[in-house]
Amino acid sequence: VVHLYFAVDNRRVFEVIKNNLSDFDAFIGEMRSYLDKKG
Repeated sequence: VVHLYFAVDNRRVFEVIKNNLSDFDAFIGEMRSYLDKKG
């Protein structure tokens, strides 16, 4: 139960961060391209 709550809470925090960063999608795109090039 504790782990489930922790996961849900992290998701909520993640959503808050995503909503507050205007270039979050661009950042994710950069990370994905970087990881794809790396391996």
